[in-house]
Amino acid sequence: MKKVIGYSDKGTVSPGENIQFMVGGYAIDNYNVQLVRVICGDDRLSGPGYEEQLIDSPINQTYKAISQKTQIGSFIKFSKKVPLNMNEGFHFQAYIKPTAIEAGEQTLVCCLDDNGDNGFSAYIDNAGMLSLSLHSGGDKFSLQGQASLINDKWYLITAGYDAVNNAMYLTHKPQVSHPGINDDLSISQAITKQVNSSSDAELVLAASPFDGGYGNCFNGKMDRPRLLSIGLQPSEWEVLLADTMADKYLPFVLGYWDFSLAIESLTAHDISPNMLHGELINMPARGVKGHNWDGSCLNWSHCPAYYGAIHFHDDDLIDAKWQPCFSLDLPKTIKSGVYAVKLTAQDDESYITFLVRAANPGKNTKLAFLASTATYNAYINSHWALHHDLAEARRGHVLEFSKEEAFLQQAPELGLSTYDTHTDGSGVRYSSRLRPALNHGPKTRVWNLNADTHLLSWMEKNNIEYEIISDEDVHQQGVGLLQKYRCIMTGSHPEYISSDMWSAIASFQDQGGRLMYMGGNGFYWRIAFHNAIPGVIEVRRSEDGARYWAEEPGEHYLSSNGEYGGLWRRVGTPPNELVGVGTRATGFDGCSYYRQTAEAENPRAKFIFEGVASDELIGDFGYILGGAAGLEIDAADYKLGTPPHALVVASSEEHSPQMLLAPEETDFHHPLMSGADNPYVKADIVFYETNNGGAVFSTGSIAWCTSLQCNGSDNNVSRITKNVISRFVSEESF
Repeated sequence: MKKVIGYSDKGTVSPGENIQFMVGGYAIDNYNVQLVRVICGDDRLSGPGYEEQLIDSPINQTYKAISQKTQIGSFIKFSKKVPLNMNEGFHFQAYIKPTAIEAGEQTLVCCLDDNGDNGFSAYIDNAGMLSLSLHSGGDKFSLQGQASLINDKWYLITAGYDAVNNAMYLTHKPQVSHPGINDDLSISQAITKQVNSSSDAELVLAASPFDGGYGNCFNGKMDRPRLLSIGLQPSEWEVLLADTMADKYLPFVLGYWDFSLAIESLTAHDISPNMLHGELINMPARGVKGHNWDGSCLNWSHCPAYYGAIHFHDDDLIDAKWQPCFSLDLPKTIKSGVYAVKLTAQDDESYITFLVRAANPGKNTKLAFLASTATYNAYINSHWALHHDLAEARRGHVLEFSKEEAFLQQAPELGLSTYDTHTDGSGVRYSSRLRPALNHGPKTRVWNLNADTHLLSWMEKNNIEYEIISDEDVHQQGVGLLQKYRCIMTGSHPEYISSDMWSAIASFQDQGGRLMYMGGNGFYWRIAFHNAIPGVIEVRRSEDGARYWAEEPGEHYLSSNGEYGGLWRRVGTPPNELVGVGTRATGFDGCSYYRQTAEAENPRAKFIFEGVASDELIGDFGYILGGAAGLEIDAADYKLGTPPHALVVASSEEHSPQMLLAPEETDFHHPLMSGADNPYVKADIVFYETNNGGAVFSTGSIAWCTSLQCNGSDNNVSRITKNVISRFVSEESF
């Protein structure tokens, strides 16, 4: 059980900036804080040695612990209350597509006054029945459907109160019927007392007020909700489905929402004169198919009318919105690097990690480390290995979980990663750093940032000056930021990048910049940073690729910016065009080594292997599974865009049967897909020159960086990396 966790409001900070920290305690009175600089975050006995430096800071003190509350689940709330005159009735209708009726009671619409004495709520009950509760002056009347809704079917539902006949009514009409399945409902029930209450009420769509927050969140899609302050006859319901409201109903409309408007935003637009626009909480999915989608259009931006739905989940989380506990004004002289607030309480400790840029980027060094913050974000709080039936089979070994990972089982309110699926089985498309990250930072699994500290600590020990920039920096500042440096070096796993990042890196290369791609499975998925909330990314797992869930047909376009999501390879720009190699295979049971090719003897590449004999096996050692070539590996492919003059100077070999071709590498499965049988399964080290004196060096393996420090950094992986850095930061043109 964790006793203290937290997060910060920023992921990357400049000297002199302020950063806030939100901390939550579990059954503790106090916790201690220390500001540290993380040198190497790998604390395994089999690793190179954990190292952090304590930084003197005014935040280093003891704080009183507080319990923090997290609002999980997506819904729509409104900033102003609606007038509800129950003596005139009400009518709510919408298309809905429930996707997890087995998940318990789920609210579709709730409209109650502050005391909960007046108003109504329409919901799916624990038995999967559409139900309606009506509250009037403290009296409660209930109406329950008599046929369960069915998952993944569209229904037109209505719920209302007919004041003329003093009766409640409920209907759900399936958009597709099937013989023998009775899921078409129309019932009404007289009320024994007169309903005549009047009050202002809080309106919520897809959730209801609960325990000081909101709960009973809906799992499913909703399209074209309408709310009127009168009850309607069945003959009138169809009229409300039009895109514009008939004049006769205008005096009674409370909300007439069109979710196909401003899909990229966090606003649910009311197209009635009331303009009762709603705020989307915890970012339910947009750009998703509505009830009327017929397959004739696949891009929501081309025909938004087919994409008038919002997909809600009871486990969506974007911003935990915890109370700030303390903040730090970064010293203006603080060195660029990886930092963390170290939290300790009793026998527990946690780290809130953040990155510090240079005060004057590029002034003191020409080498920048590009931290893969989009990839770090995509993996935050991943549950996949905890929940997937075939996790051990895919990993190829028995899985071990840290205390932090086990805690995720006890704290579902901390949200999911883009590798997970929601309660209803749909893929998680959005991820945010605005919440505690239990698998990110020092002393966590050696992956992403923690694996990158192997590279950073190696540079520290070898007196190689560098500064840190982040994916978000490049996305926002473009090539102008990269131009401040002569050489940009990636980490071990730059898997996710935006179009703006891609353009900036390509421009940097074309203008003579040098790029060292130090990892594998890089530049693989095209993602979007959401414009409305910094720190939020969106992923769509379209078509194919090494993925843990598949995108729905017709929902391949990113809601944040309208771009086609999925592999960069599937939009005609494989990573080979950017770094000379692209993802070839994955395997997690062992790592291998490289052998130099004949092209290593090319005079253009001789600088790479200075001090390395031509017959040396390269990287037949490493702190992860014993080798520098493994986990996820990339190879050259001239048909996919590897430049024709690129030199493949070394290739890996002797991979295991668990190292399997990436899905996009095979048109049809066959028995020879593993590293044991297929020579095509390999990592390539590639070098080539670019325009205006630039160059690219790519290692093509996630495991490369975790071999740097073996034998006290006296090894050929270290030597090659030093050779390339030295040449890439030099003034000499290629």
